[in-house]
Amino acid sequence: MRPAFLLFLPVVLLASACSSLNELQTLLGKTLSDIQATTAPTETATPPGTAATPAPPAPAAPQPPPPSGKPTIATPTLAAQCAVLANANFALKPSQKGDKVAALQQLLSSAGFYRNEVDGVYDAQTRSAVIAVHKALDLPRTPAWRNNDWHALCAYSAPPLPARQDKPDRVEIDLNRQVLYLIKRDKVTAIMPISSGNGKPYQEEAGNWVKAVTPAGDYSILRFYNGWRTSYLGELYRPWYFYNGYAVHGSPNVPPEPASHGCVRVSIWDADYLAHQLQVGMPLYIWKQPDSSKRSSS
Repeated sequence: MRPAFLLFLPVVLLASACSSLNELQTLLGKTLSDIQATTAPTETATPPGTAATPAPPAPAAPQPPPPSGKPTIATPTLAAQCAVLANANFALKPSQKGDKVAALQQLLSSAGFYRNEVDGVYDAQTRSAVIAVHKALDLPRTPAWRNNDWHALCAYSAPPLPARQDKPDRVEIDLNRQVLYLIKRDKVTAIMPISSGNGKPYQEEAGNWVKAVTPAGDYSILRFYNGWRTSYLGELYRPWYFYNGYAVHGSPNVPPEPASHGCVRVSIWDADYLAHQLQVGMPLYIWKQPDSSKRSSS
């Protein structure tokens, strides 16, 4: 029997936390009138020319609980967005444009998979986020958004990650799913697709033949190079080294499957994002199946 994992949902990105629901419902009002015939949104945007009702004073912030290594539960904004999309059943594909794509981008952003502007263009970053969803949910790793993906994402109870006592800020890399999870204050703040070692033999710098494997283990980030770095195997963009010459680094080529010589590839835009999120000394864990002794029951 597969041991129980610690379950927790992605956190809403701070950049869109205050306005994402209103923006999403405005977009859906233009494109999903048939879908919403039986599902009313929980709140509506202020009509043009109408003064907005002042918000009530914010309650005093509660005292944070003591650190436990356990994640926090789901955000109400994501749950509300999923309620609006309860009957959504349409597909989208790369190169499409419009309000439906913007609604998808907003949902992906709130779920932690998308970190770019909500512009209604199904571009490379949107494709990458969709692939990350399919990887995380163990679905076929295609760049197209399918009809039932709306329900699948909203039903996603979050990644099965091990509890890490006193490690609230960390990186978790799942080699099975080919996904990187960025965790801050025990919340998943970003989920991004990766490409790790492909298992094929290659000739290393000293001339020996070795296997292209990403080493699983518990690490700490050792150093960072802010720019393009050239190695004998190729170009690394903004690499974060965690073990000898192994690094998490940006690459223009991040296929859905393992393809590297052992490093952990992320997209160029995700490398730019990580450059402002990681730091030397931050714990980094790489695994195929977390050690059962470190798992937490749900």
